Amino acid sequence: MAPTLRDGQITLLYKNAKNYKVGDIVNIETEEYGICVKRILAKPGDMVEQSNGKIYRNEILLSEYKCKNHNEKYILKEDEYFVLGDNYNASIDSREFGPVKLEDIQGKVLINSKY
Repeated sequence: MAPTLRDGQITLLYKNAKNYKVGDIVNIETEEYGICVKRILAKPGDMVEQSNGKIYRNEILLSEYKCKNHNEKYILKEDEYFVLGDNYNASIDSREFGPVKLEDIQGKVLINSKY
């Protein structure tokens, strides 16, 4: 999650968080990669499309995010979120493993910006 988070940085996890929104940083648990920290790019009901190296949310180009030339389209179900790492050129995230289920989100990460 560089540059937002650094190795060894202490964060708090708000486990009772509800109603996650775009931009929230969350802990997720994946079967293949274990616990990961990612940012929510899209929420339930949103459409995410990866096309020709670009990524769109609800048909709006998100130019700062690139995909690895995957051509996929998701309409997120009521319990699904699309997540990305802030270091998106080196991140393994929903562009690789698809949307994450609400039940796989452990909580919202709270960051102390002083450290």
